[in-house]
Amino acid sequence: MRVVVRRFTRDDIQAIAFIEQQSVSSWSKEQVSAELDYDRSVSYCAVSESGAHLGWCTARLVGGEAELLKIAVRNDSKRLGIGTLLFNHLVASLHARGVKDLFLEVRSQNIPAIHFYTRLGFQEIGRRNGYYKHPDDDGLLFKRIIEKGMGPEQGE
Repeated sequence: MRVVVRRFTRDDIQAIAFIEQQSVSSWSKEQVSAELDYDRSVSYCAVSESGAHLGWCTARLVGGEAELLKIAVRNDSKRLGIGTLLFNHLVASLHARGVKDLFLEVRSQNIPAIHFYTRLGFQEIGRRNGYYKHPDDDGLLFKRIIEKGMGPEQGE
């Protein structure tokens, strides 16, 4: 299956909101839409050759750092490398913008996500006790250094 990673646009909101309904710590359609209004947001979606939205990711820039806010993949497209493809594209884009450090936060009980982020080179750097609600959970803080050559050097 051929997958294209491209910038996330308003035309993608409905499809991304559907993917979010399947996610742990899902975002509302309004939250997905609002991400397009932040000038420091970097957001991409993965689309199949048939036009089906398979996943999306978004990060926010702050100086020479960024925070990965979301990587979400459709349930029927998980374990196909879509999340890694999105992440590698995002890393290349962040590197091109001069970002050196990438941070994220994840629920401590989200073991598949923790394994995914660890495989991508993130290291745990802290914990926020009781950070998440519904269900209650701690937030784990992770960091990854972005260096030249990490991820494919793709344009936008």
